[in-house]
Amino acid sequence: DGLDGATGPQGPAGADGVTGPSVSTAIIRITDDITLTEEHHTIIMLPVCDGRNCDGPTITLPSASSCIGRIYYIKNYSGGDSDISEYIDDDGNSEDILDNGRGYMLQSDGVEWQLIIRG
Repeated sequence: DGLDGATGPQGPAGADGVTGPSVSTAIIRITDDITLTEEHHTIIMLPVCDGRNCDGPTITLPSASSCIGRIYYIKNYSGGDSDISEYIDDDGNSEDILDNGRGYMLQSDGVEWQLIIRG
């Protein structure tokens, strides 16, 4: 009846671990002014307080023509609005402030920095 025969070897085990691709990008927490480069991706702006007021660090973006397609994610929870190099907002206006408590995704189109998402 086949039930009394030898058992065959165990088959190979299935794959373990991640089932899809995983992406890792650079992330940095800052309290000082910074000039962004190709080594940066996500920037978390922390408070800089003098006992009475909190201000955020200033961010300098590279020339948009030098990094077509580059994306930066910037989260400002520094306690105050912060200065940044000029970018074009969602209304097509030039802007150079990052509002406290907001997140920004900026991308270079090769001519200017464009605001893609403001959260």
